[in-house]
Amino acid sequence: MTSALTPVGFDEQLAQEWDWLPGAAVELEEYLRRLMAEEPINAHLITARSKSIASFLRKCRAKGYADPRHQVTDLVAARVIVYTSAERERAMAAIRARFTLTEDRNPGDERDGDHKGYDCWHFIVTGERFDSQWIQRGGDLDHYFHAFNGLEIQVRTVAAHAWAEYEHALRYKSTQYAELSPQGRAEIDALFLEAHQLRQRLDDSFLSIADRLRDLPGPAATVAPRDDAPAALPSQPPVPQPNADDIEIAAVRAWIAARYPDAEEPSDQGLRFAVELLRAIGDPLDQIKRRLERLPAGLVANNLRRDSTGISRVRALDDELLASYGERYLRATQHAGSDPSMQARRDQLRWRWRLLRNKVPRGRD
Repeated sequence: MTSALTPVGFDEQLAQEWDWLPGAAVELEEYLRRLMAEEPINAHLITARSKSIASFLRKCRAKGYADPRHQVTDLVAARVIVYTSAERERAMAAIRARFTLTEDRNPGDERDGDHKGYDCWHFIVTGERFDSQWIQRGGDLDHYFHAFNGLEIQVRTVAAHAWAEYEHALRYKSTQYAELSPQGRAEIDALFLEAHQLRQRLDDSFLSIADRLRDLPGPAATVAPRDDAPAALPSQPPVPQPNADDIEIAAVRAWIAARYPDAEEPSDQGLRFAVELLRAIGDPLDQIKRRLERLPAGLVANNLRRDSTGISRVRALDDELLASYGERYLRATQHAGSDPSMQARRDQLRWRWRLLRNKVPRGRD
């Protein structure tokens, strides 16, 4: 039913979309959690929401939209909040690599004068650049991309988030600011500008802290060396040992299913990639298994800041092999895989190894 207050283009069919919009938001949030875990990116908060009908109607009336279905691009919106500006850049790069975009900008760059300070990247997403099989065909998120003209993803740091939340609550949601005298508003504007400068310093400090922690050694290791652990890093990838080529898909499937029961079942292509990684190491499968069994519980998850959910069993295996074999594994597998998405594997491995390298007990690579 429409009324004088209902925007043009808002019909019964559009109203019915709200039955499944919350499901699309849940699927988007799960997608982004998985994407950040794959990198890995240490996110403080990943959240998604669907816009209420009341909020939608208010926006349409305020903007005068004639075609709400195509003009409103935040019926579903998500926010990724990270700790440092470096992680923000990596999160943005992951989104650009994964999605087709019609908007890629920081609205804060368009502000001037006393209203400067907003620092949050906005993306309007219309679908995936390639079929990742992460979106359930016929599901709510798939339906959304077919029914609407995009959804919004915002990426910002925790410092920028604090500034933006308070500024939005005071300047745009509250009547207090509007009721101030011109001089009063100017004073508030000046304080927000000062807070923006402090926020920039805080972002810089957080980045310096992260860089410093990354290079510090971890706690003293207590795990004794084992006889089958190499004593030193080889200068070249090791020559495959006997039986290394006997590693087969069926055996790997059963092993990683038992080792990572909470992780996602890999595709056939993923299993072939896992076999390629294991063969590149050059050790027999039983020896590789024994090495991984000696990894301290939680070492990989704690240092890569993720759990076993939202990633495939092959990715969980990849991380533990890197933790156990270190530089040897990086050299042997940095060019593994033929999929275009693996072009950045070397950089991803090095990023993960920086998080792990000083946390692995002595006696390992």
